[in-house]
Amino acid sequence: MQLQTHELDIRVPGRTLCSALNLRVSAGENWAVLGANGSGKTTLLHTLAGLRAPDAGAVTLDERSISEYSHRARARYVGVLLQDYGDAFPSTVIETVLSGRHPYLSRWRWQDDADDLRLAEQALASVGLENFADRSLVTLSGGERRRVEIATLLTQDPPIRLLDEPINHLDLRHQIEILRLLTTGRMRGEGFNMVVLHDVNLAARFCTHALLLFGNGECLYGKLAEVLQAEVLERLYGYPIRQIEAEGRLFYTPA
Repeated sequence: MQLQTHELDIRVPGRTLCSALNLRVSAGENWAVLGANGSGKTTLLHTLAGLRAPDAGAVTLDERSISEYSHRARARYVGVLLQDYGDAFPSTVIETVLSGRHPYLSRWRWQDDADDLRLAEQALASVGLENFADRSLVTLSGGERRRVEIATLLTQDPPIRLLDEPINHLDLRHQIEILRLLTTGRMRGEGFNMVVLHDVNLAARFCTHALLLFGNGECLYGKLAEVLQAEVLERLYGYPIRQIEAEGRLFYTPA
């Protein structure tokens, strides 16, 4: 599948976040979305998902406007992991994870079946929560809740995954495990990921491409090696950056 933007503008009152963006994201790619706080990363993801209309230009999914897809059809192709979720409903972990199968239900099949349950159980196991199925969602820690949200997205199984800070609330071990799962795991239909991150080193480790938002309408994007340069990151974050090479990899640290 392919997601494209065509002369895309995104604005908020008094400011242009993205101007005339022509982006093409194709199967098998993992994109990091980087930028300072307030630069428009979340707003961009919502626009790409069809949750927010562009201020100018268009977003297309396989050469068809994202707005032309029904909500159900769109949810079969595009999955969105929000940055934060509201208060938990009084449901169990497995009930929450099974909600990822709702786009596939119909008037003739209005409840989950054995295949749905199998997918949900596999997703829970993949995030290390296989023994949490019957736990109430409100009893979980922030990190456990985040892994339930990721398991729900995996159960939805969309080929396109737009992930807003997926490692929120996760400890170091789970940050690495979840990013490895999302970026190297099976992607149905040779799909792709766009991941909002704040850690440049994790972006360099797990992603193939990067999109940088400078918060003034300027965007820079391309293959990771072309975009992640110390001088560019200094301008992006407004802070000196030191680039270090170790064991054949580049690392970035505040100077």
